[in-house]
Amino acid sequence: MAFDPDNIGTLINLGAICDDLGMVDEAIMYLERGLRLTPDNIPLRGNLAFIYQNQGKYDEAIALFSKNIESDSKDAVSMNNRGFCFYKKGDTKSALNDINKSIELYPENSYAYKNRALVYLEMGKKSKACDDLKAASDKGFGISYGNEVDLLLIEHCK
Repeated sequence: MAFDPDNIGTLINLGAICDDLGMVDEAIMYLERGLRLTPDNIPLRGNLAFIYQNQGKYDEAIALFSKNIESDSKDAVSMNNRGFCFYKKGDTKSALNDINKSIELYPENSYAYKNRALVYLEMGKKSKACDDLKAASDKGFGISYGNEVDLLLIEHCK
């Protein structure tokens, strides 16, 4: 940073490190700075949007995920994450639309199946939710992300 305070790679890395350390405000500062310098940087926008999502700043996250999708209509990860943000805001129709498109583009994404299961549970569609939880498990959700899907299966799919 002392040699080049506007180095995008450094700003992205510092944002990731700060986020990993729980220094969320600092992470946001570095990533927002990088985004001001390179507003079309899709990975940077995605990283910042994900932090906003984790902070419950769903409108901010949706705006950034939407820009990524506008830039790349096949960005399945941004679609899934935007869908999750819509779900958290109570907009199950938009959530289901985005997550379905995400799964269509990237059918091996176990996280999208877990997210769609949450939407289906919210909509009272338990059978579809259980099918998606099973699919998430079969696609390796637990190996990558922990036991959340297993717990949801036990709770909802006896």
